[in-house]
Formats: sequence, structure tokens, C-alpha cells
Amino acid sequence: MVLNLKEVLDPQEFYQFISLLKDIVPYQLKVSQANGCVEILKQEEKQVYQQLQQELKPYYDKLDKAWFT
Repeated sequence: MVLNLKEVLDPQEFYQFISLLKDIVPYQLKVSQANGCVEILKQEEKQVYQQLQQELKPYYDKLDKAWFT
């Protein structure tokens, strides 16, 4: 059975997840354009990027569990 995001995440989680994704995209774009080199980011950008990654991890874990187990 294939579940979509809204079936795995409750409404509050869904909107928080989308908000975090919107926040991380500019940093991820810079890193991707530098062939995955995080060093392209300034120190304060790295800190924000890493914080956003940590905040997104529980959502990714929940989605992985629902979709791949």
C-alpha cells in the first residue's frame, strides 16, 4: 500500500515538515551546485543547515518507517 505524506504525517507535522523543507532548500541548492561540498557555506549557514537537517530527521525517519518497512 502506498501512503502519501498526509496519510503518514498529521496536519501539524505535515505543515512543519513542508516549512522546514522550504527553509533548507536555499542551503541545499548551494551545496548541490558545489557538487555536494558543504564547505561552500559560510560558518553561520553551516550551523543553520545542520540544525535544519536535525529537525528534519524525525520526519524522514517516520516516512521511512511508513514507506519502507
